[in-house]
Amino acid sequence: MTQTHSRRGSGTFASLHSRNYRLFFFGQLVSVIGSWLHQVAETWLVYSITDSGIAVGMVMASRFAPVLTLGLWGGALADRYDRRRLLLVTQALRGLCAGILGVLALAGAARPSAVYALAFLAGISNAVDNPVRRAFISQLVREEDLFNAVSLTSSVMSASRVIGPLLAGVMIATVGVGWCFVINAVSYLGVLLALWAMDPSQFRLVDRSKGVGTVRDGLRYVRNTPTLLVPLVMVGVVSASAWNWETLLALHATETLGGGERLFTVLFATMSVGTLLGALLNASRKSVSQGQLVWMAAGVGAAMLGVAVVPGIPLTMVMLLCSGIAAAIFNTASSAVIQLTSSPEYHGRVMAMFSVLFVGTKGIGGAVAGVVSEGAGVRWAIAVGAVACLLLAVWARAASARSVVQAQPAS
Repeated sequence: MTQTHSRRGSGTFASLHSRNYRLFFFGQLVSVIGSWLHQVAETWLVYSITDSGIAVGMVMASRFAPVLTLGLWGGALADRYDRRRLLLVTQALRGLCAGILGVLALAGAARPSAVYALAFLAGISNAVDNPVRRAFISQLVREEDLFNAVSLTSSVMSASRVIGPLLAGVMIATVGVGWCFVINAVSYLGVLLALWAMDPSQFRLVDRSKGVGTVRDGLRYVRNTPTLLVPLVMVGVVSASAWNWETLLALHATETLGGGERLFTVLFATMSVGTLLGALLNASRKSVSQGQLVWMAAGVGAAMLGVAVVPGIPLTMVMLLCSGIAAAIFNTASSAVIQLTSSPEYHGRVMAMFSVLFVGTKGIGGAVAGVVSEGAGVRWAIAVGAVACLLLAVWARAASARSVVQAQPAS
């Protein structure tokens, strides 16, 4: 894989020169913080009602199961229909779910069954929203600015991981959990207004005459395109190995480092700051090659291995910062490379595969990490994830070399 994707724009915020993307960026900034506020409050609400870890797991399952089962069909919709109109529907539905839960919580009428149902309904909406939103970015900026736009959007996600949970903690302790849902519902108005204010005449056109195929067509397209297949496999493995810190850090903070909730919060915040820095570093890059993803995956593995072996809290924080930077760089770069490599008429379905792999494999990786932690300790669980990333880099290097040889014409 030697193809290099570059942009002619200048500066870390080059894609913000586009008015449509500027509206999208700031709308997302408000909404994603609200989403994290909602997720933390939702988990706390169910736990406070039931005092059950299983019930909390049910919320997570209700939230993410639709993405795993319906996400690929959401990508097909993104390739068939107007993405802006789809986002207006999905964002409105998610806001409505948040508003209903807020009313129930403030009235003291929230029950676990209602929370599960609303989380599932919002998950169905997210199954369509996620691939549509990722594919929509390519219509808002010039192709040479797409890498920058994806990186800046990722920085929004990373910043929200720091701001959202912190704000949720303050609000739950002061005004109560119900207002977290109300604030999230109101935050969707920002996205809806931003989408409504966009100028459709400035969108990059999508040739839908070739993009009306099925999910099976999309899978066949990826299978026959090694420059897409290899990065997508890498996304799945890195997601399973390197994005389970919510579980691993809780165990590492208490069982290995002898701390408690406060230390867990500090470690998680350090990791989140690293992801934000990594996303911003990517936004300042002028180019990215598919081959560089191999080294990025190796960097993720090396940083995780550091977390697994270093002693003490200060060194652990340094390695977690490096881990967050490395994982964010890989995530944003792989998303941009996959979008730039895929044909525009397949953007929705390809990004749906990206979303399913990114979300779905985290659950698998979390289960494996839990089993290893229980049997051998959390350091070994982190080390297993690190080794998986390092072996992935070796495989991807070999697979990339084979695809280049196969693509060369016979002499």
